[in-house]
This record gives sequence, C-alpha cells and structure tokens, in this order.
Amino acid sequence: MRIFWLGCGMQWVEAGLWGLAGGFIAEGLDLYSVVRAKGTWPWRVPAPDAETPVPGPGAYLIVETIRLLIGGLLAGAAAASGQVSGPLAAVAIGIATPLVVVKLAESAFPSAGIPATAITTNAPSAASSGHSQPAVQPAEPTPLAGQAVEGEVTR
Repeated sequence: MRIFWLGCGMQWVEAGLWGLAGGFIAEGLDLYSVVRAKGTWPWRVPAPDAETPVPGPGAYLIVETIRLLIGGLLAGAAAASGQVSGPLAAVAIGIATPLVVVKLAESAFPSAGIPATAITTNAPSAASSGHSQPAVQPAEPTPLAGQAVEGEVTR
C-alpha cells in the first residue's frame, strides 16, 4: 500500500527495509575495520584492564539487532510522514541512526542533558571491542595562501 494521501510515493515498509540495509552497511564496515585492525572478532579483543568484562557474541548480536531495527523503524516512520521519498534517503537514515536518535532526544528533552557523544562515541558497537572510544579531536586549522603563520614575519 503506497502512502499517496501523505504525498509520499514510497511505502513505509519499503523505506524500513532500506533503513535496515543502511544499518547493515554501517555495522558491516565497522565490523570489517575492527577485524582488519585487530585480526580477530571484537568479542575476542581483551579488555584494557582485568576488571572490565568483554561482552560475548550473544551480547553483540542482541545490541546490533536492536540498532538495526531502530534504523528500519526510523526510516519507515520518516517515509510514513512524507519525509523520505526514495531509497537513498532511507539508507542514509539507517546509517545515521545513532546520531539521529541523539539529536531527537536532545531536541525533545533538552533539560535531560544528554551529551551528543553519549550514544555515538561511548556505546559499544560490533566494531568496538566493547570499550569506550575516544572522541575524535579536530585537526588544527591550516592557514590559507597569503596568510601569515604565527611566528612568521611577513613583508
């Protein structure tokens, strides 16, 4: 059933499946990068200290299934509300699900004080070894052509 009465040409179920595919893309690339870097599955990477438990494959399966379902539901909801009309947008929602959820939570509950990095950088994913990941530091800006660099004498 197409949702023509909302002005949307894509079914919400179809968009949900595209969102699910986007989640698989993101998680697959994440898993690939960890396996390639560590040479083993994420749940076999030892914890940095003896007190931190390492989640097993069952925990990863549950967490990733929930993340993929949330991505599919978000893409389906976006299509049902007329916000998504094509597969590429639905895939993008599936890929960006953690960020979308954080931004929606921040705008819906601004007094809750949810930091933007709470879900996206500290939550374990299939690719992380279950340990916190440091936030990416921005690069130092480089001067444009013709601009003076600090400590440099210009004439």
